Amino acid sequence: MDRITVEGLRAGYLYREAPRNATDSGWHLFSGDESQEYVDNPHNLAIYNVNPIANCDPEITPFLDKAIGTAWAREEFGRFIKDLICPIE
Repeated sequence: MDRITVEGLRAGYLYREAPRNATDSGWHLFSGDESQEYVDNPHNLAIYNVNPIANCDPEITPFLDKAIGTAWAREEFGRFIKDLICPIE
């Protein structure tokens, strides 16, 4: 998430899991170019309200009501396509 919130990159990969509490949307957002080593470092990840991120990257807004268990990847032309291999299935 730091690649988006700290470094200012657009969201390139998003997936939704079941929320953990009443304030959790269940969404996980990544720039899409993070290595496994990068995401394994807890200092690179944080919990954020999804609304400010959507304000910075409004292209994610239409996906925020998508079902739990879905994932979306930004393709080469900048459009999001459904990822059929969701990491939480």
